[in-house]
Amino acid sequence: KRLAMEAAIEYVTTSKIGHSPDTPIWVIYPFAEPLAFTVNFPTWSREKYPVNQRAHVPSQIPVMNVLQDYLPKTYAYEELLKDPLPPGVDSTRLEQYLTDEEFEKVFKMPRTDFMSIPAWKAERIKQDV
Repeated sequence: KRLAMEAAIEYVTTSKIGHSPDTPIWVIYPFAEPLAFTVNFPTWSREKYPVNQRAHVPSQIPVMNVLQDYLPKTYAYEELLKDPLPPGVDSTRLEQYLTDEEFEKVFKMPRTDFMSIPAWKAERIKQDV
């Protein structure tokens, strides 16, 4: 998802066909498509939606608002142990969200050393932590 949003932004900002850099880019979710989107498809019909999906309110959200949830952030170790995880956090790579200092405290080694060990060994260390 993140790459798709970044590609859309890059397309608009580097477009040679006259897009303004302030061209709005929206994230539109299935079954909540706004009229400004569906009007471009003459055969679009909400009647084709599954019955349990027809009640969604049409919406469009600026891509930058959604993209913020996917940008790398740092979190305290305790926050990464909570369920549910913060939005956009990859549960298979929790170590990447720690500051370097906290990483060393938790893993008892610098991040650079951790990155240089074989994947199987890194996974075992992560499970032990």
